[in-house]
Amino acid sequence: MIKKTLPHILALALSFSGHAQTSLEESMSQYYMNYLPEKVYVHTDKNIYAAGEHIWLSVYLVDGISHRPGTLSNLVRVQLQDAQNKVIVEQKLYSENGYMAGDFFIPDSALPGTYQILAFTNYQRNSGDEVLFRKPVRILPGLKDIRELARSGNFVPRETAVYKKPVNLRFFPEGGDCVNGIPCRVAYVGENDAGQPVRIEASLKTKGGKEILQLKTDEYGMGSFLFKPQRGEKYQAIIERSGFTFPLPAALDEGYHLSVQKRKTTVRIILETNIPSGLVGARLGVHLRGYMLLERQLAKEGGKAIVDLPIADFDPGVHVVTLFDPSGQPVAERLFFIPLPEGANEIQVRTDEQTYTSRKVGQVLLNMSVDGVEEDSLAMGNISLSVLPATFSNKFKSDDIRTWLMLNSDLDRPIPCTPEMVIAGDTKIQDRRIDEFLLTRGWRCFQWQQAFESEAYLPNFYLEKGIYVTGKLGKYDYPHKPVPGMVFLTRTESMHFEESTVDEDGIFYFGPYVVFDTLNIMLQGRFNRKKHLENEEKKYEKSNRYTHLEITGYKSPDLPPIEIKLPDDNMGRLIDEYQDLSQKTLTIARNYDSLSITLDAIDVAGKRIIAAEKRREERTSLYEKPDSRVVVDSIPGATSYTFFDLVRREPGIIISGGLGQETIQMRGQTSIQGTSIPSYFIDGYQVDLEFLRYLRGSEIEFIDIIRGLRAAHLGTGGTNGAILVYTREGGIASTLTPGLIKTKIYGFHKARQFAVFDPAAPGNRNRPDLRTTLHWNGLIKTDKNGEAVEVFSTSDQKGKFDIIAQGLRNDGQPFYGTASFVVK
Repeated sequence: MIKKTLPHILALALSFSGHAQTSLEESMSQYYMNYLPEKVYVHTDKNIYAAGEHIWLSVYLVDGISHRPGTLSNLVRVQLQDAQNKVIVEQKLYSENGYMAGDFFIPDSALPGTYQILAFTNYQRNSGDEVLFRKPVRILPGLKDIRELARSGNFVPRETAVYKKPVNLRFFPEGGDCVNGIPCRVAYVGENDAGQPVRIEASLKTKGGKEILQLKTDEYGMGSFLFKPQRGEKYQAIIERSGFTFPLPAALDEGYHLSVQKRKTTVRIILETNIPSGLVGARLGVHLRGYMLLERQLAKEGGKAIVDLPIADFDPGVHVVTLFDPSGQPVAERLFFIPLPEGANEIQVRTDEQTYTSRKVGQVLLNMSVDGVEEDSLAMGNISLSVLPATFSNKFKSDDIRTWLMLNSDLDRPIPCTPEMVIAGDTKIQDRRIDEFLLTRGWRCFQWQQAFESEAYLPNFYLEKGIYVTGKLGKYDYPHKPVPGMVFLTRTESMHFEESTVDEDGIFYFGPYVVFDTLNIMLQGRFNRKKHLENEEKKYEKSNRYTHLEITGYKSPDLPPIEIKLPDDNMGRLIDEYQDLSQKTLTIARNYDSLSITLDAIDVAGKRIIAAEKRREERTSLYEKPDSRVVVDSIPGATSYTFFDLVRREPGIIISGGLGQETIQMRGQTSIQGTSIPSYFIDGYQVDLEFLRYLRGSEIEFIDIIRGLRAAHLGTGGTNGAILVYTREGGIASTLTPGLIKTKIYGFHKARQFAVFDPAAPGNRNRPDLRTTLHWNGLIKTDKNGEAVEVFSTSDQKGKFDIIAQGLRNDGQPFYGTASFVVK
């Protein structure tokens, strides 16, 4: 939770400019009003799976500044992508309060390798795809033979990739630039061509060959050094064994330099310049996720200033220090990280017993309370909980909710293995490693030049309050040329009807829809014929009788998977153990579940219904019997008739106009609009007469005609009566006429409930119970005290089990906790 005031920091201001303060704060505020920063975090039951298993997940959608759950977006997309960036499964989850549960089934045909879970909102992408949540997962072979899987596709293991360069060494001066004559700290990164860290030893030398110092990266490929660049000199790093040379970025002859030093009780900010006018008029700003903590205009003469800020006044997270020159341009920027205090934000996890026997019920008591926070709605929240065999639970590391929200979600490239560095280990080593990582990264959620722009902000990705149907309307002969017109949407089951006017680019959209089912819909495009004929030559009048209609598919982000770092040499053995357990679990499920036999329902009713008549009744179940029905097969030679030939003989139908210009009226049909022109439907979808004009009897099974109150069943489409055409074999409307599309709206995903094994159920007494995930619940609601209770059951497995709990309170505080128990 971001502090509202920082009295100690503000009291240290050397000189303050009210105008400058409001300008930065207003720019930051306007930026966030436009971009609406959001963050997504996904907790999965584990990080390793086998093909044929389920991935259970819990999704947290939060405000990007306060981390409080829930934003203006209501749709979160969660994807499972393979090593080739192909989307294997995608789910749309509905967010009402920021907490969602989901699950993926990994296909049996999934090839082994490193996959990734990608989760994001559409509006989030306006800040760049690098802000999206990504989580690597390892997938092992299932029950299918891996050789058979390899033969079935074009899979190329990532391990066989050939890199163009053996190593690359990159340099990152603190604050952005080194300045001649001013001491500068420089971080460096050693990587191979795939971006993986490598150990490198090199010498830093001048162009003349004079050695300055030795460089050596650690296991993360990181390192840093301090030196003072001299005017007119150039520097380079040389790997002696290979002879590879990597130049340092050229130092500025004149400029500003910014450095940050974290001390025991303070954060020291050092500002230096070699510009003759010194630092007078420069401004210093400090913010946390966009919340301005300090803004100061410097008035002290000279080329150096030191600002000490009490470290106790900073909340945990990534802080950004920016130096602006007197003209207001940002000239140097630096990130520093304040970790959680030791023992803070930990979920207290306790079991009612320390030791259980197999197939017994136990309880987990959870508490994520904070000292000094009142017992109210802000203390409530959500916890997602996983219970795993200890052998696999903590060996494949990834971000937890604390490290993601407070650190990696604010960086343009995530820092690997953050739980070990941020939460555990030697504090000095932690600080050094995190600081080196931050020197090589930028803050991805904000850019000052965008904040200073005065023009109205137009997002490239729209805010999704629900599910939308989008597409483009064009000419039939020239589909990429937009035309003015309308698109009509009809839903068969409810006869729901709505329309959308296309924009100048021919784009249309319907929505938002908050539905959890699959809806059958039909889209019909129609341009403004009068305007069209005024603007086009007469020769196009016949050829452009129809429109071209297409649905725009969602283009997913293209982000390569993050490689999983294996922490020790025992991973091969652990992978083999997991695969052995998963193979047993999948085999048990296949053998026992295949014994379930579902019998087809048998109709024992005494009355026999002719199949064709029964099918017609099913297709017309939305309304009572029609006033009249034309069954094409009952009329000799009717397969060659036109639509007008078939309805012309029906009582009360009046057809006027010559060939190709026919119109239809219903005699005696009146309405408040004073018209007798009926509505038209194909297979339950409302269309206009143009779509029926060229239908032949060979394509039509039957036609229903409805008048009066009977037409009320069709809603607004039945105001003046209706003629309903039903095509053969369930409908050919999707391919019948250009400008007509039959499609579906796929609703929000409903998460499955984690199956609880009941040993007392029939058929389960002799069935072995083995589970790679012993228990999972992604939506555990806590009370006003931050407490909850969860029930689980043990299986036939023996040994140690770990409980992993992650959660978020309504005040934006992330929590994490673990516990263990033994099954004998």
